[in-house]
Amino acid sequence: MNIRRLNSPNHNVGRGGRIPDMDVLHTTGNTTQSAINTVNNRANSVSYAFIIAGASFEGRGGVPAYEDGDIFQMVDIENTAWHAGISAAVRNDARFRSNAHPTVQSRSHNPNQYTIGIGFGDMNLNGWRLTERQIASYIWLANHLRAERQRIYGFTMPFDRDHIIGHNQVNPVNRPNCPGNIQWGIIMDGLANAQSVSPGTLATPPAVATAPSSVTVRSGDTLGRIAQQHGTTVAELARINNIPNPNLIRAGQVIQLPSVPTPPPSPPSVPEQTEEEVTVDNAISAGIITDRAHWLGVLTGNIAPVPRNIMRVMNNALAAIDNVAAR
Repeated sequence: MNIRRLNSPNHNVGRGGRIPDMDVLHTTGNTTQSAINTVNNRANSVSYAFIIAGASFEGRGGVPAYEDGDIFQMVDIENTAWHAGISAAVRNDARFRSNAHPTVQSRSHNPNQYTIGIGFGDMNLNGWRLTERQIASYIWLANHLRAERQRIYGFTMPFDRDHIIGHNQVNPVNRPNCPGNIQWGIIMDGLANAQSVSPGTLATPPAVATAPSSVTVRSGDTLGRIAQQHGTTVAELARINNIPNPNLIRAGQVIQLPSVPTPPPSPPSVPEQTEEEVTVDNAISAGIITDRAHWLGVLTGNIAPVPRNIMRVMNNALAAIDNVAAR
């Protein structure tokens, strides 16, 4: 597998003497095309070290063509990308003290200096989940970065949830839903089974790990969290495990997982349009979207999916609404 270089201007040279001993996973919140344009614009003051695509793109507007699972490197790992900085106000917020990862809480310096940020594009097109190719590509990339960390810093990074975290574990105040409905269980199982990559070696991505048939509840787990990690729903877990109260599970309890994920309903039949032709108005006219609540239902997978070009319009409009509300 190749890593494609697209150098972002948004970074600091060096890491302030810190070793990047953690990966922070993000959803870019939009398409890979949009994410690349964003981090290549100096005025936006944001970047990821890597972006992993989750869809195909024919290339235009200065962004090259790419396929699902392609990896772009935007910032050298010896430099500091701008993906997970936190302010003093965030550190003083009760939500940070309650929900941020203990390592982040214990360190007073900028998280950007000791983390490598990986942004997953196109999750908005996939119910805020990763594609199989994205998962396989991250497993390969994590092994490649482990070898690079060893080569550059003499540090071998463990593959565990203390060293691979979500953006919401760095900034639970402003980014409580990032990285979306990422399949943590499959990723961590895949990393546990993958062989390490020798320094400088580029290998074919390993196959995506098969989801486990059951999990054991750990202290602090909720049925909702387990459902999110394994791509199912609370209702389905409660049904197959005969759990009368989904809010009450205990540490040590074994939760059986669905053997085969329920396939999504078929998308409604809508004439395909180019991205330029799609507008919120004609999407509404087509009967695909009605209001913000309906959009949220589509984006969270609770309502049948729609063609990707209409989904882009819906997601952009929803983001605009949220941005206005946040001001």
